[in-house]
Amino acid sequence: MQQPQLQTPAGSKKRARAVAHAAGGAAAGPAYRGVSMHRSGTRFEAHVWKSQTQVYLGGCSNPAVCALAFDLAAIHCRGEAAHTNLPLSYFPAELREEGKPSFEELVLSLRSCMKSLQAVNPAPAFVLANQLADWELEISEAVSGAESLGVFATEREAARAADCALLRRDGLAAAGLLNFPLVDYIELLAPRRQPTAGMGAPPPRSRLRLKAAAANAAYVLALVFLVQIAVSSLRERQLLSGSGASAPPQTLSDAEIEEVCQRYAVPEPPPYRPDKAALAAEVVQQLTTGGGIYNFVHNKTFTDQITTLTLSERERIALEASTVVYHTYDEAVDQLKLEAEAVLKAAPHSDLTVLNGVNVGVGGRQIHPSLIGIDVHRGRPEDAGDAVPESQRTANNTLLAWADQLPFKSNTLDYIVSLHNLEHLQDPVAAVLHYLDMLKPGGGLGVAVPNWRYTWDARTDATQWGHRWNSAPEVVCRLHLKYWSHVADLEQLNTLKYRMSYDFVLRKKGKWEPFSQEFPSYLTGRALYCQHKFIGPLNQEPPKGDEAIPCPPS
Repeated sequence: MQQPQLQTPAGSKKRARAVAHAAGGAAAGPAYRGVSMHRSGTRFEAHVWKSQTQVYLGGCSNPAVCALAFDLAAIHCRGEAAHTNLPLSYFPAELREEGKPSFEELVLSLRSCMKSLQAVNPAPAFVLANQLADWELEISEAVSGAESLGVFATEREAARAADCALLRRDGLAAAGLLNFPLVDYIELLAPRRQPTAGMGAPPPRSRLRLKAAAANAAYVLALVFLVQIAVSSLRERQLLSGSGASAPPQTLSDAEIEEVCQRYAVPEPPPYRPDKAALAAEVVQQLTTGGGIYNFVHNKTFTDQITTLTLSERERIALEASTVVYHTYDEAVDQLKLEAEAVLKAAPHSDLTVLNGVNVGVGGRQIHPSLIGIDVHRGRPEDAGDAVPESQRTANNTLLAWADQLPFKSNTLDYIVSLHNLEHLQDPVAAVLHYLDMLKPGGGLGVAVPNWRYTWDARTDATQWGHRWNSAPEVVCRLHLKYWSHVADLEQLNTLKYRMSYDFVLRKKGKWEPFSQEFPSYLTGRALYCQHKFIGPLNQEPPKGDEAIPCPPS
């Protein structure tokens, strides 16, 4: 079997310098893809790009381990299109979609794995100043007697030398014979590195600390070792969810979930321009004392003033005044368009006309003619008043149902979309689980909801049709990891450019199967008649020419 070779990225001296020598004379790591030296010079770090965001995967003293972490994350993000250090042929399990953990869970596992490796990284070998005895070490061979490994200053060094020799000779089969834990020798499972131009030759071997490099076969063992540590708990999670467990197993602490989800929090808008700061402060004061933006939208003097500000300045005003962002007409149209495009990505097929999909809380936003609109009213009730504006007039063929009580069987819908409706429900966790239950495996849920920081705080909303929870991207991330991740993967989150709203898509685990238009194996009318299963008038005479028409074989 041909051994795998790490693919050092073609590129430049700048890449090589990025993994230069560590502090204290430690050896420089190879220029692995996705791996760089930490600014402290004491460890390496792995990063992967996802949705134009650089995601930190963890760090440790061994660059090969970081390279493996990058490979796993890159394959999760890009599948067969990923550019990895190890050939893709060595990742058959990771390339399969079935049973794949969410990206957030994988990142947490990789970070935890490398943190544990860093914590148990063996201390440099040492020599006691007053050590008088030298230690000579031999390893018995079944055939050839004994192999001498040399003389060592301490028993600790001799024991480590024996472990290294056993690992080089027997691989992981020697794990039960080691003096120290196997994880102490993770660096021995890295591939042999050739000197890189501009980086200097590797340091000479030292009697105090063996820096042996294993063959490429050992790198495969490192891959197996890291994968087992990184995803063992995730496999258990998948098995539990696949067995029909009603609640997700608790694998992540609240602190770990918060660490993952905070990166989805929407950053605050930049400061006002100096020449607009006074105007912005005046507008904030007006909105704060005047009851919010809706009381000013028809005030031409106010709208003329506020439209001289940029979008980000108007978003900062909304944040400071705890009100809805003022958008121009063109911005509002663009926002509606982007929201519709975002939620339609939940569809498991590009041709929406072959899918069964519903639009929950459709109102006046029927974003595709093939979607079945669902709402609690048809048209616009005459006594609705301001509770149902004209823009919320629904079609006359709207299916009447409450948003958290849809009248569909489990595993029947291809996709569900919901635009600015989920924030009105009392229990969004249960509602999303309700939607996921009705989706086929591989089906999608696409949702657009407002960000409470750029609309209003639901804790102050006492209206019947108002907001009932404070929605934000980091909140959805947390709800997914705590309540939904055993059923669905979080496929996208907050891809919109406007801060007032955001989107997310959940993909139900499993393989999607389209509706089959192959004709069912129904019996013909003649076959039903011949088998005495035909339904018609009682005591009906036989059809004309009955004797001449043969009965099909049963």
